[in-house]
Amino acid sequence: MMKKRLYDLAYQFRKSKIWKKMREDELFAVELDDGDVGYCIVMGSGGEHVALAVYPGALALSSLRRIKDGFEMDSDAPFLQDSVQCCLEEKDELPPEEVDEIRSYCKTYGAPFRSPLPTFLRVSPCRLLSFPREEKDWKTIETALSVLVKIAEVIDKKGTRGKDELGLIPIDLGVDGESYALDGVQNAATEGETTIPLFSVVDGRLQSKRVALPPYQDLFATPPTRFDDDAIARLKQMKQKGVYECEARRLPDALVEDQTDPDNPPYMPTFLFLVGGDKKRNPASSASNVPMYDPNVMLSDFVNYLLQEGVYPTKIKVRTEETKTLLEEFCRRANIRLEIASRLKKLDETCERLTENLASHNSVLDLIISVTRDSSVDEIRRLPSGLLDEIRFALEKPEIADQLPEDVAVKLMLAGL
Repeated sequence: MMKKRLYDLAYQFRKSKIWKKMREDELFAVELDDGDVGYCIVMGSGGEHVALAVYPGALALSSLRRIKDGFEMDSDAPFLQDSVQCCLEEKDELPPEEVDEIRSYCKTYGAPFRSPLPTFLRVSPCRLLSFPREEKDWKTIETALSVLVKIAEVIDKKGTRGKDELGLIPIDLGVDGESYALDGVQNAATEGETTIPLFSVVDGRLQSKRVALPPYQDLFATPPTRFDDDAIARLKQMKQKGVYECEARRLPDALVEDQTDPDNPPYMPTFLFLVGGDKKRNPASSASNVPMYDPNVMLSDFVNYLLQEGVYPTKIKVRTEETKTLLEEFCRRANIRLEIASRLKKLDETCERLTENLASHNSVLDLIISVTRDSSVDEIRRLPSGLLDEIRFALEKPEIADQLPEDVAVKLMLAGL
């Protein structure tokens, strides 16, 4: 019955055309069943992607803030979004089984079976888009749709005055904590805090109160807590030389299967790239084999990479708060100057080449060949541990292992894979 209820609400959302009457920056909130707050935006006023997106909780809202902040160089922001969505899509953009499900609903309940059709998405950090799997996600989007349908009724009846009565005000979101009401509207601010309406539906009636926007929270705000002092001491015995650029990045074409749960959508591992110096080397010093990495493991791999490659930088330039958090204490202990830079030209060029290379491969087999064919056995052994784990996992499948070229298979065998 949950699916019928959701399709009922989704078709009411479609019929309301509320995206033509609300701006995307007219943020509102809903009370979720678990006591948390879902932060909602209606997309589609620009005539493109039409959807209701719900960001469940303060951390999820922070992922939206990264997009809205307009970071020119925040290339990871689209991959870190955390929302549940009800979208309207053309029929030929949906999987056949989903189209059949919608067709069956329309036939049974007399809804119009024509594009755009309603569909549901779970957008999770570092993962491929997927259909919602958890009950709480279905309840989240049901709650938000129930509220939005009531909002649409008020706006249809009263127009702009209805939006004013509901307290819907354009809000400028940003990661710096400087969110504020646009257009000179003053009633969004309460004692210096920016507030938005929090809605619930009680006995079929829309109720609201105002709540303050929570402060920005970084998804990767936890610094490492374990440091290998012996490894750092060995590093400090080396000659210190060179300025390097470093950044933790996700590459959208480097999707890998979730080994812990095959039903989960594939994820983007986090690579820690280090670029610089006068020697050609693998730029990825570390790679996670889980969607949300352990900073202690990532840093340990990074230090081992420096020792293996004989690199002891004089200075490391970083651009993101994530990379700064990961490296700051290590750099202090290792007497490496850490500098915040607005641009990392060499690193961006390297990542762009890698992305183009990955995009040209249409299978895991191609990716393994491209990574290993031009590498020596020692270079393969020194690949990031997360990447080696993914290669081992892939080689367990006969359809991949049996198709490896002989020269690549020999190298992988000698490398212990």
